Amino acid sequence: MPMVGKTIKWYRNDQGMIQEQLAEGICSPTYISQLENDLIPTNKEILQKICQRLGINENKVLCEVDLALLKKIKDWLKHIHEFDVTNAKDYYNEIEKKINEDTHFDIEYLYELALFGYLLITDQLKSLDQLFNKISKYSELYIESDIYSYYKFVGIYFKRKGKFIDSLKHLKRAEKIIGEGEDPELCLALAIVYSNINMILISNRYARQAFKKFHDKLYYNRILECQIVLNINYSLARDFDSIDSQLERLIEMEDDNITEKTRANIIYHIGIVNIMKKNYNQAIKYLLKVRKLNINQADYLSARYALVHLYLETGETHLLKNEIEEALQIAKEFNQERFIIKFNVFKFSLADNREKLVNYLKEVAIPFFEESGEILELKRDYELMGNTLYDLKRYKSAAEYYRLLNLKHIKLTNY
Repeated sequence: MPMVGKTIKWYRNDQGMIQEQLAEGICSPTYISQLENDLIPTNKEILQKICQRLGINENKVLCEVDLALLKKIKDWLKHIHEFDVTNAKDYYNEIEKKINEDTHFDIEYLYELALFGYLLITDQLKSLDQLFNKISKYSELYIESDIYSYYKFVGIYFKRKGKFIDSLKHLKRAEKIIGEGEDPELCLALAIVYSNINMILISNRYARQAFKKFHDKLYYNRILECQIVLNINYSLARDFDSIDSQLERLIEMEDDNITEKTRANIIYHIGIVNIMKKNYNQAIKYLLKVRKLNINQADYLSARYALVHLYLETGETHLLKNEIEEALQIAKEFNQERFIIKFNVFKFSLADNREKLVNYLKEVAIPFFEESGEILELKRDYELMGNTLYDLKRYKSAAEYYRLLNLKHIKLTNY
């Protein structure tokens, strides 16, 4: 039972006990030390008393490990890592019925890690936050249970939350465990994160590694996702010749074989490219089309954010208020902090309350994006802060933000 000792140690530390306190009247401190380090076979009677003192459900420690169920969960994990949603759903439906409050810790930890990955690939965003809170609290136990799955899944979770620096730290640890280029899903996640922190060359390298692996396996939808990342990077580099050729390929491949989410990614990206080429009416048309698809709208708040900018640019200001309020409601419902901040900045800007805007940018928005690593949004907020302070005749303070805006390389917090 490899997780029993580690579980005992975690609960003991969590309750502020030293080994002597846990051992008192039950066994020797040496026995506790050996138990926590898996150096001795467990004694059922002693283990029962230790569980009672720590308030642990003793059945989760003393019952036999269901080896068949353990294997089933490992097979489920394999499908989750490969983004095989269809088979992952089948395994979930079978396994979920067998998990209860007495399930052995060895199985429970692996099950919850797999469940976390499953919620990620099936876009169950509301359930993710609750499970993440548990996993983060017991992180050392989940790391011991399956260190690669832990770092990969948590890294992808942070990516979806827009916390790109935290995401990168976890994904790189996962890569160190498995080896560079071995897992195309990990490569794709890294490509997306590096793109968002504006490290385009590294992003392209990972996107191409993922593309090759997916191409070898004929994973059609994932191939398209890699092409979208590459095209985003061409957009950021203003390489419009490459963008046009890639867009033609993406549009040609938009057929009935792709998922609604991949279709949404293609349509959204075409909208963004049209913004960059100042084809605003075309951009609005594509971004509105995204909203009609059967997708989780929380994943496409970026489309609504782009629409807000377009409505302001094209003078359709009568559409702004409803768009912002609707987007804020979705962002709050799904606990998408980055978009709550983005839309609040827009809301305060439109309200023309400059003091409130300055305070919000200084205390909330800029610190968040400095820490998360979302470079383009950070630069947008630096510019807005500079302009607002300039209008308030605080020229020295405004100059500092203009200086930050014009730095060739922005230093990111914790990176």
